[in-house]
Amino acid sequence: MRYLILAPGQARRIRPLEAGEWQDVSDGRIDTRRAYRALVRDPDGSVAGSIAVFFYDGALSAGISFHHFLRSAPELADRMAANGTGEADLAHVATDGEVYGHHEPFGDMCLAYLTRREAPARGIRVTNYGEYLDRHPPTHEVALDFGPAGAGSSWSCAHGVARWREDCGCSTGGRPGWSQRWRSPLRAALDALRDRLAAVYEERAGELLTDPWRARDEAIDLILDPRHLDRFLDRHARKPLDDADRAAVLSLVDSQHHAMLMFTSCAWFFADLAGVEVRQNLAFAARAIERVRAYGGEGIERDLLERLAAAEGNRRQGDTGADLYRRVAARMRGGEAAEGGEGAPGRDPAPGEPLEALLERHARDRKHLLSSQAVAKLVEDRFASLLDRDEARPETIRDSLALLERVERCGLEFDRTRLEECVYALLLSYRTARAARLAGRSEPASGDVPEELIRLAERTNVSPDPLGPDSFAQDS
Repeated sequence: MRYLILAPGQARRIRPLEAGEWQDVSDGRIDTRRAYRALVRDPDGSVAGSIAVFFYDGALSAGISFHHFLRSAPELADRMAANGTGEADLAHVATDGEVYGHHEPFGDMCLAYLTRREAPARGIRVTNYGEYLDRHPPTHEVALDFGPAGAGSSWSCAHGVARWREDCGCSTGGRPGWSQRWRSPLRAALDALRDRLAAVYEERAGELLTDPWRARDEAIDLILDPRHLDRFLDRHARKPLDDADRAAVLSLVDSQHHAMLMFTSCAWFFADLAGVEVRQNLAFAARAIERVRAYGGEGIERDLLERLAAAEGNRRQGDTGADLYRRVAARMRGGEAAEGGEGAPGRDPAPGEPLEALLERHARDRKHLLSSQAVAKLVEDRFASLLDRDEARPETIRDSLALLERVERCGLEFDRTRLEECVYALLLSYRTARAARLAGRSEPASGDVPEELIRLAERTNVSPDPLGPDSFAQDS
């Protein structure tokens, strides 16, 4: 690894490499136009080496991500050119990949035009970090900010890395009154699971592999191409392995792979325990447990459930991480129960059974779920029938919001994103049609938002006024 990319706020102080005076650059004041060198130290404080560090341009990155800088390649090129005129002056950003075309439509086209036309026209040389380091090695040393108590720092949490282990106050997508107290027990449960899985792996894989942890690290070759199994075993096996031993190695290594995946950071980033990000991590955990069950992993899942029971989310009162895990694990196993829990038969609804009745029954007994896919299909069909109406009228919006509320209240494990987008589109259509009618009568497009729609939109977390405070003027 040659370099790191950090946020400006992760630098504490800098000095020339020839050991000049330290300069305070905390609070994001570091010059982002150059590379720096950071010393890497062993636990005893001795210097073990060094690594190059780049600090991305915070203002430019935020502008691309949140302020529509990708709507004009010439303007973006001008902003980058303003970073400096020296050959070594670097303009660089760190953003999510989905910004380019998903969050910002046609952002990918803007980026292409910027790099191929607008940047060269201004004398801006398109490069990458590796080439830049070859041409412009660091001239300054940087001391990094390792956060409160030296626990670490991050791009997206003002409290170091607290966002990934406690209710620090940072969240995305929450509602008034919500908390993230569920983060601590979720992290503690997965930490304990990691340790139990590691003990099983070390004992059983140690019987088959000369260095099980080195083998775990080098198993990336198997993940990228399973055809490398023979070469992998030739390198790591203690002895010739029969088919059962080879299967054991694959299972144990795969368990460790999923034990890493279950710490994917998104699970702690957002606002609620029931989010799809947490469910995905719990699915990774279930897979990790399943892969060691035959090799000494008995009781691991029961211990995990006891710990997850302390994690309570915001959406459904009384619903815990243990309930969420049982549902996730049951779907993965075709309805088979988790240890110490009840299974999920996953049967399809009876033909002709009303959707409202299905959702109410789903809410009464979440441990014996109906087939989530089948119920979700009925919900989508209902939305399709609502959207097929001739125009976006208040009653259509009211019915759509009420359906979203019922789906959420019943505890259906279901990705709401597309349905929320449909409702949002209805709201926009209604506002546009309303404005056109008022314009045709030369009336101002203003008035009160219907109270019922406001209440329903707030309860379902859909914005009641996507185009401003006058979006839903009461029809006269």
